[in-house]
Formats: sequence, structure tokens, C-alpha cells
Amino acid sequence: PSPFYREYIDNDLGGVKIFKIMKAVICFSILMSAYGLASFESEKLLRTMLTTVVASYLELSKSECGSRIMSLFQNIDDPAFHNLIAYSSRGLNDMGDYYSCKNTTASHFVLLEFKMTPMLPSTLNIAMCLPIECTVAELSTSVKDIMYNALIEAMKQMGLPLTGAIEIVPEMIQFVEPHIENEIVGKIGPGTIITIIFGLAIFLLCVASAVFKNDNSKDKSLGTRIIDCFNLKSNLKSVIYSKNKIDPNLDVFNGIRAISMFWVILGHTFGFFIMSPTTNLQDITDSLKEKFLLTTINSATLAVDSFFMLSGFLSALSLTKLFNHPKMVTVGSILKIYLQRYLRLLPMYVITILGILYIVPKIFPDAPYNMFHDMFSDLCRKRWYLNLLYVSNFIKAKESCVDWGWYLSNDMQFFIITPFLVILYLKSKKLGLLTLGALATLSIISQIGVISYYDLSTALNYNQKANQFDVYYIRPYCRINTYLLGTLAAWIYLSFKNSSNEAFSLPFFNKLCSYWKSNRICRYALYIIGFWMMYAAVYLNYPLNEHPEKVKTYHNVLYMTFFRPVFIIGLLFIIFPVIIGCGTFLLNFMGCSFFGILGKLTYGAYLLHELVFNVEQINSYHSSYFTCTRCFLMSFHIISIAYLVSLVSTVI
Repeated sequence: PSPFYREYIDNDLGGVKIFKIMKAVICFSILMSAYGLASFESEKLLRTMLTTVVASYLELSKSECGSRIMSLFQNIDDPAFHNLIAYSSRGLNDMGDYYSCKNTTASHFVLLEFKMTPMLPSTLNIAMCLPIECTVAELSTSVKDIMYNALIEAMKQMGLPLTGAIEIVPEMIQFVEPHIENEIVGKIGPGTIITIIFGLAIFLLCVASAVFKNDNSKDKSLGTRIIDCFNLKSNLKSVIYSKNKIDPNLDVFNGIRAISMFWVILGHTFGFFIMSPTTNLQDITDSLKEKFLLTTINSATLAVDSFFMLSGFLSALSLTKLFNHPKMVTVGSILKIYLQRYLRLLPMYVITILGILYIVPKIFPDAPYNMFHDMFSDLCRKRWYLNLLYVSNFIKAKESCVDWGWYLSNDMQFFIITPFLVILYLKSKKLGLLTLGALATLSIISQIGVISYYDLSTALNYNQKANQFDVYYIRPYCRINTYLLGTLAAWIYLSFKNSSNEAFSLPFFNKLCSYWKSNRICRYALYIIGFWMMYAAVYLNYPLNEHPEKVKTYHNVLYMTFFRPVFIIGLLFIIFPVIIGCGTFLLNFMGCSFFGILGKLTYGAYLLHELVFNVEQINSYHSSYFTCTRCFLMSFHIISIAYLVSLVSTVI
């Protein structure tokens, strides 16, 4: 026997009792190796886990739970023995048979959770249908330390980092009873009642808008205008038929919105398999080592920079036109602009938070594994206001209610400074451009400092000193550059379209745009350069993912600081000829009606697609099985449902 558990025999046991316990331990070990651990290819890892099983069993033998389990192996006719064999896990992350175990009287369903790093399945689970004598409190007291030591040893065998961004601590190991948590989540409270009343009010407004004829007169009462906002027919028409009122060439942005959203959901689909119970863990680990797949998925973050660029472009475009009239440059008008934007984004954001708190958990309350319990609901009850104040990007993601709302927080913060940039630009173009350049420079310096200090890497599985998502990825001072590029592009576009207007004109860029428009060879060269810039931004970190520990810090600094601006500049090289009047084929494709509809629904799809992921996970009832093909197919499934839910929410 290993010294790890020999002490239990030497100190506490003797004679016939040793024989009985070792007999039970052997049966239990064979059972666990056959059903629970056969998928491990590493002999050392298998030996580690078997040693843990034996040590845990011997520790439990001192308790009522251990004695009860021991008796099961000596009396296989006991119903609890059948429950343990039939309804427990047959492998890591296999969820067993929750409902059958729950409906028995001799046993209850207990889930052993290992909270892992974000670069692996974030939770490893072992489902157990244990005798009712085995309480969660007793299991936590008896074997938690043994499980913790086993986790450390297993991570060593798998070559995973034990220090860095995520510290491995005993609190990562938890025993939970899902049915108890489900009962708590499923209770109807004041928040649920308020949500139901809110939903009924919207329903009645929709009915009222359909019953009362639409009065087209200009002098409408406030009540009539509110009811008109819920006219399903007119709202659906505005989604399907309306065109860009500023410039039809800007319809190319609809294609960028939709394709970027597809890319974001593809990346999140891969994350869904990582976060939910997946039985074939080795396949996920292998996929992380495939450079092409890893690079493509990892680079999905660039799609968010496309949204930042579009936001910067459209915000600067509309505000520059508005503030060109001196009477509009007042404190009151600026505050009104902020309020309008806040109210425009608020309804869908509120629907998302209510969905997390009171809708989805109440509709699908009973499941063996529910990510709402520890990922969303508890956090939303405590931190929901941080999302609605758009400051959630200044706290850790795991402490945020809607953790993907970091983008909206950044975007709102960037929008807040945009009116002042535009006012400076209209006062003095040189001052405006210098301010833009100064902000970009400060962002570059901030990124260099953060990346160097925390030794960050573009590789997903590299051991870093901090969680890259928290200290770098969601911070506004690290993400503003692509928004500023969109702002600059808007001023160049306005200058070319209004070259005779001194307030907008930038002579150098006017000449450059005129040359691009008149010279076909130059335009094609611009397309090619733009494509290769985007390709380089996505795949230049190919070698970094192979041996990230060998990459120098300055390589990571250079790549992480500039690959996002390079990608956006490449994208602008491709689409800018289109928005100044060339590139008809690209405009017809990216600006088609299909992308136009999807473009208007992208905001809702972004907020709601994570809820779709969780509904999918809760309704699966069983563990997931990962393949690359299934990952891609599931992403299309999630895209379809997310846009459909967004359409319904937008029209209402």
C-alpha cells in the first residue's frame, strides 16, 4: 500500500477488520476504475486517482457514511447499492441519472465539483447517488483535503500550472446537493412577481396597440405615443424594411455586424463546452493543442473590436454633424444625448438581467447541473446595478452579473468622451486629431505596462501572473484604440463627402480618397493589403501557441498591443472604398437585406445568446460530448435561436 494511506491501517485497524475493509476497498476501486476512470490515458494519473479513492474510502470508514457504504458492498441486495452502481457517474463529468436517484428513498444525489482554471473545463464533476447517511457536511469534513491533494497531483500529471492567474485552493472543491439548490432557485419571490407584472404590462400594451387604430396626427397624447411604441406590426416593419437614412453605402456595416456576431458566438460555443460538463476531456485538451483551431477560436475576440470600430465611426459621424450647429453645443444637449443612448440600450439589458434572475431559473429549475446557481443568479442579485451603471468592466468578471456586459460598459464609457472629442475637432481639426493621437498613445503605454507587469501572453494555456481577462481584456484603457480608429475613419469620411464644407474638410485625406476612388488598381491593392493585415492579426500568433514559455516578453507586448489596431486598419482598407462609393459587389453582399435585418438584431443577440447557452445546457439533462464538428454545428444552432429571441424582444 502507498504511504499515502498506509497510516490508516497501521494506526486504526487490525485483524479481521483489515480484511473486511480491504475487501470492500478492492471492490470499490475496481468499480471506480472500470466505470469512472477508464477514460484516462495516463497510467500515472489513473494511479493517482485510484489512490485517492482508496484513501477517501479509508477516511470515510471512520464515519457513519463510510460504514454504510462498506455495508453495501457486503450486501449487494440493498437498494442503495443498486442506486450507487446504476445512478452514479461512469466517468468524469458524466452526470449519472439525477432524476432516478432523486426519486429513491434510500439515496440522494451529490455532486463533487472541482473548480478548475478557465483554460480547462472550468468545473470537473463526479456525480454520486449516495446513501442518505452520507451528508454533504460529512463528506466535506472527511475527504475534502484528500481530494484537494489528488487535484494537485492530477494537475501535475497533466502538466497544468499550479500557480499564476488562478490559485489552486481547497475551496475549489465542493460537495453540493443539486435538488436543494434547485428548490431555492425555483421559489417564487417578490422579484418573480414583479417580473410577471412587468411582462403582463407589456402584453397589455401590445394588445392595446393592436386594438386601437393608429392615429397619424402629429398632436398625439403621451399615452398614445407610448402605446404606439408597442405596435407589433409597425415595429416588425421597421426591422425588416427600413434602410440607412444617412448613406446607403453605410449598409456595408450590417454585414460586418452580423459576421462579427457569428464569430463571437462561435468562440463562446467553444467556451460553452469548456464550462459545461463534458465527458471527453482529453479531446478538449487535444483541441487546445491544435494551433489552427486554437488560433481561430482565440482570435474571435477581434470581432468585438469590429463592434468598437463601428461604434466609434457612427457615434463620431452623428455627433460631428449635430455639433456643427453652434446652438447644439450646450450642456443640456450633451446630457440629452447621454440620456437617449442610455434609454435606448436599457430595455434589452433589463430583459437579460430579468431572464438571468427570474425567468430561465424558474422555467427550468430542476437539473443535475445548473450554471445559473453559482455563475449568474447570486451575482445578479448583488451586483446588477453595476451593469446598468456601465462600470462592470472595473470589477473581476466572476463578480459581475452579466459578465459579457463588459463590452457595453466600455462602449458607453467611450461614448461619454466622444462629444468632447468632436467639440475639440470642430474648434480646431489639428487639436482634435492631436487629442485622438494622445489618447491612442496613452492606451499603447498602458497596454505595454499591463502586459509586461503581469507577463501576459496571447496563448490561452500559458501560466500568467494574473487573469488576463480581468486585468487586460476588459479594461477601457486597453481597448479604446479600435474605437478611436473608427472615430478617425468617420472624420475622413465626412471630409470626403463634404469637401466643400470648411468645417469638415481634411485636404490631405480628400486627395487620398479621391485617388482611391478613381484608381482601380489602387483599390485592389488596398483590398489585398487589408486582407493580409487581417490575416496576420489573426494567425501571426501561430508559433506563440506552440511553445508560449519560450516566447520573449517583448514579443507578447508587440503582438498584444498592435494586433487589434492592425486588424481594424485592414478591415477599414477593405470597406472604406465601399463607403466612399466604390466596391459595388461588396456593398451588394454585405449590405443585402438579410444582413440588414440581422444587423438590427445584433445587440439583442449579443445580450441573449449566453442565456440560450444556459437553457441548452440545463435542458440537456446529461453531459456534453465535444467534437469540433459539433462545436460548429451548435454555434449555428445558438445563432438561430439567439437572433429569433432577439427579434421577438426587439419587436415587442
